[in-house]
Amino acid sequence: MDRHHIGVLCATAAGGVERSILPTRLGLADETLSGVVETLIDRELLDTIDGVIECSPRLTYDVETLTSLLPMGYEVTWYDTLASTNEHARELLEPGDADRLLVIAERQTAGRGRRGRQWSSPTGGIWASVGDGRHLPVDTAWIEQLAMAVAVADATHTLGFDSAIKWPNDVNDAHGRKLAGVLLNTRSAGETRTRTICGVGINANVDASTLPEGSMSLQTLAGPIRRAPFLAYVIHTFEQLRTDPASTLAMWSSHSETVGRTVRVETPDGYHTGIAKGLDDAGALVIETRQGTQTISLGHCERLRYVQPSC
Repeated sequence: MDRHHIGVLCATAAGGVERSILPTRLGLADETLSGVVETLIDRELLDTIDGVIECSPRLTYDVETLTSLLPMGYEVTWYDTLASTNEHARELLEPGDADRLLVIAERQTAGRGRRGRQWSSPTGGIWASVGDGRHLPVDTAWIEQLAMAVAVADATHTLGFDSAIKWPNDVNDAHGRKLAGVLLNTRSAGETRTRTICGVGINANVDASTLPEGSMSLQTLAGPIRRAPFLAYVIHTFEQLRTDPASTLAMWSSHSETVGRTVRVETPDGYHTGIAKGLDDAGALVIETRQGTQTISLGHCERLRYVQPSC
């Protein structure tokens, strides 16, 4: 199934949507949209009545449905409970015979974000990891983290509400509350090639009151969503971007809440405060401080509203 079809399913994953608003939201010509909608109705994946369309209840969150929606070549494994989808994906890649795989858990008991921070992973969320055993070039593996964050932000826009990316790996709602996070792990296979595991945690159908302070859920913002088409859209977009660093960097900047803001970045060598100017060609954050330009490849970033640039 191509990305246009998945886009329509994602746009209607939270309930009925007026057909008239979809050409603008999806960036599709009306004629193209009509063909996509007709095909999805014929396949009983979309319902429509009086100009309102909605994805079918048949699109349940399970291996069979996801496999039918994902790009070709993915091996999908689904678990009720895992300690960590990233860790399990790493184990599946170890034998060396896996190509692309998607590991999904309904619940994680030891989910982790960057710097080993605990990630709340209750039932109803999307906790998944993409593993790639094809030994990708080391010097471009970093793009996958940015591509996944862009893919999630793009999916929320397709669903119909605003979100933005906070460097390096969080997707927040319009009020700065965390909706999703991305964690990239690599497994070296020599000096120039590596395997990658890109994990994504999305607060989908989760009661926001049960999440850590500063977090938000898709369910609270848009109502309960059908997770299969939403995740499938994320993976389709991720696949499109992960081999195109230039487009990924451009889209990351367009979705960013960091660029142009005063930020404070905590790094191993201390704090750096300044204006975030953007990303360099290796995905590092460039900030302008009173001491000059700083390029930061690893750190924790906070946006400051009223602080002037300093060291």
